[in-house]
Formats: sequence, structure tokens, C-alpha cells
Amino acid sequence: MWLFSAPYRVSIAGGGSDIPAWFKKDMGAVFGFATKQRLYGLAHPSFDRQWLVRYRAEEKCDCVEKINHDIIRESVAAFYSDCPPLEISCHGELPGHNTGLGASSAFSAGFCSLLLHLTGWREDLLPEIVALHAAKVELGKLKRDMGLQEIYTCSYGGANLLIFDKEGPEVYPLNSNATEALSQYVLEHCALIYAPEEETLRGSFKDFTQNIASVCEQQELTRASV
Repeated sequence: MWLFSAPYRVSIAGGGSDIPAWFKKDMGAVFGFATKQRLYGLAHPSFDRQWLVRYRAEEKCDCVEKINHDIIRESVAAFYSDCPPLEISCHGELPGHNTGLGASSAFSAGFCSLLLHLTGWREDLLPEIVALHAAKVELGKLKRDMGLQEIYTCSYGGANLLIFDKEGPEVYPLNSNATEALSQYVLEHCALIYAPEEETLRGSFKDFTQNIASVCEQQELTRASV
């Protein structure tokens, strides 16, 4: 049985890693950090030679090509095409979609690290290798409309500055003391608020944001985003 996990991420400043036309001519940068909340996965060999995948849905297939979960399907095809059938379950400390916190990148980083381990990579996988493989899946195979910052922050963890240009990305992590200070500041001054019902935003957006402002004021928090 194998466990894998990766953090969600928040970008603070910068961007453009999803626009190759820009960073192939000019340098771009993103500063962000990984959250303490993580996405977790568990995998083990299948008992009945069937792929069994549990996330928001449940799938059971006789071959990996039939799996609807695109990251699992394309990752196995790209890096471990003769992988024996697995039972895989996925659990997250935050909602798994439409939160803007890089949930898909957390899964791709975690799952790619598992596949790399199964194909013989040593235990202390370099985050750069994990990020490169995850990017090949999400950007190369699946053609996702997304940037590099999600994948790299989820793969590296901590707080870091991502520089990217036509030569490729470079990651400059903050030291542990600065990362801890940033984490503490975010915990004390910012609030992450999740509204599960889309109609809440559509029908009562004004009241909704006023309520958030009121809560943040009472708790002396910064209203970072909605």
C-alpha cells in the first residue's frame, strides 16, 4: 500500500506562466506559497485485476484507457504504461474543484510522485522532477488552460519565487524562517472563505460580500479574495 500527498497553493503576486507568447519573449515571475492543507491519496494493487478509482465519483475499469479521471489515465500512459491495475482513493482537506487553490495540480504532483516511485525512483524524489512530470501531463497531454505556478508550488511546497522565460522555470525557495513567518502572518491576517452554492454568489453577491467584510472586520482580518 502506498500513500501520496501534495499541498494546495495560493499565488500572492505575479503571473503570466499560462501565456507562453509572453514568457518566450520576456521574463515572468510569480510569488506564492503552499498551504498547510493537503490532498491525500492511497493506492494499492487491485485484488481482482480491475482499476478501481474513488474521488467525487467511483470508477471500475478493466484497463486504464477507460478511466475517466484524466490525470490518472494520462499519467499512467505517459510514465508507466504497463502499470498493473490499482485501487486508488483520493481525499482532500479542502474542496477538490473550482476553488482556485490548485487541487488538480496537487493531485497530479502527488500521483506522479507515486508513479515515479513505482518505476524505481528513490524515496527522496526531487521536486523539480515531480513538477516536470506533472507539467507534461496537465500542460502537455491534457492541454489545460493553466500556468506553471500551480504545478511547481504544489510540487515544491513552502513559499517560493518562480521565474520563467524561454529557457524554462527556475524556483527560488524562501528559507525556513521566512516561510514560517509568512505562514504565521497569513494565519493571523487572512481568511479563506468557501461558498459551496454558486447561487449564493449569483443571487446575493452584495449581501454575501458585506457579510464577509463584517466578519473580517470583527476578526481584524484582511479580505484577500472571494
